[in-house]
Amino acid sequence: MSNQLPYEVIKNFGDFELRSYPTYLLAQVQIRGDFITAGNSAFNPLLRYITGQNSKKAQLAMTSPVLQNSVEPDHHIVSFTLPVGVTKAIAPMPTDEKVHLVEVEAHQAVAVRFSGGWNFDRFLAKAEELEDAVTEAIRGGWLKGEMVGDPYFARYNSPFTPWFMRRNEVIIAVNTQ
Repeated sequence: MSNQLPYEVIKNFGDFELRSYPTYLLAQVQIRGDFITAGNSAFNPLLRYITGQNSKKAQLAMTSPVLQNSVEPDHHIVSFTLPVGVTKAIAPMPTDEKVHLVEVEAHQAVAVRFSGGWNFDRFLAKAEELEDAVTEAIRGGWLKGEMVGDPYFARYNSPFTPWFMRRNEVIIAVNTQ
């Protein structure tokens, strides 16, 4: 994956980064199953969408990260980030009813990066570590604002990348107003 969702690091807190993201577009699939199975099952409809199974039969570049968040323990939303400049107004419409386009407004978020394998327990532990570090930074006055929404998990590499070279992140939106 050569294309990547851009962001600007506003401040590095050591344990996490505060970032600014521009508006971007996601192709999403909601799916039931355990964390890993859901990610794998959602991959094919999303891949078909970006490789031409859409209203314009257009191909879109694979862009990292692949995002996943859990609505419930067995209900997940898996998203491909679409290339910079692809807006809802110009994006080809999905022809698979499982795939939906969702625009994410520009926002700030906190993120922690880690390497290794993907599993639900590991992501949950990293999410808890991030929430604890951000809560401490807010209480200490180093960060103004509050976390909003649930954590989402970002995978930057192909499943064929050796586990020790994988880039993973937990990201939580924040309101710093």
